[in-house]
Amino acid sequence: MKIKSSLGNEVEDRTGVHQGKLTTDNFDFRRVLDFLTSLIIVF
Repeated sequence: MKIKSSLGNEVEDRTGVHQGKLTTDNFDFRRVLDFLTSLIIVF
């Protein structure tokens, strides 16, 4: 999705940079998600 605004280029650049560490981000997010789900199950 491309947003036509003064921040459009900035957003695209950020996504490009984050693509490099996409695997690590997904791994961390998976761990946090599992932790949150475990807390939800407790309560």
